[in-house]
Amino acid sequence: MAAANTRAKAPHFLDVGNSKVVRVQLVAASYSAGLLSALGITKGAANGETPAGKTLVGSGKNAAILNGCFSLNLVYDVGNGKTQTAKVLVAPAKADTAATEAKAQKYRDKAIIDVRAPRRRILTLA
Repeated sequence: MAAANTRAKAPHFLDVGNSKVVRVQLVAASYSAGLLSALGITKGAANGETPAGKTLVGSGKNAAILNGCFSLNLVYDVGNGKTQTAKVLVAPAKADTAATEAKAQKYRDKAIIDVRAPRRRILTLA
């Protein structure tokens, strides 16, 4: 008998303001409930239906970034003195609190030890 896929993706929504949301597919088992709240992400219905009273403005990482979301790197402990990094999206409304709130949460059932801005940034100056 095959084991259940714990890495299965499920629909989640990022609130981008003015009753608008962006749908993204995330591995539900990786995020604790507190971490989802800290990042401004809400879990959606299994069918991916847009929450009541909200307007869907796009799907995926690109649509999220174009609508004001940004990313943070979560550094989490995997044991034996080793760490791994996960790049996650953050809703614009959580810009001022996401880093401090996320540090007290868990990612993939491991303690988050640091939250950083992504190091690879491309700036175009006109």
